[in-house]
Amino acid sequence: MLVDFAWQVRLAASMASDPDQIEQMEVRRGLFAIITARFEKAHEAAVMGQAHDASAADISAQLASIQTILDETKILVAAISLLNASDT
Repeated sequence: MLVDFAWQVRLAASMASDPDQIEQMEVRRGLFAIITARFEKAHEAAVMGQAHDASAADISAQLASIQTILDETKILVAAISLLNASDT
């Protein structure tokens, strides 16, 4: 996955004066972008699982893919929660 966060970095720099806060904002935005990409993959797998000609093996593969995405997303959410807790 190739994502360009350059414009987000510039925006973060203009919104926060503390360099540590800027870095946390960049990381948080990046994590949310990765979550978005993972949800898009889950959507793709869900659509493929709905295919009229999907076999049981195809459906099992799509379910496994969605489960993996959910597991990965839980980790990303936990990371954002930790960053957010450190801001308070």
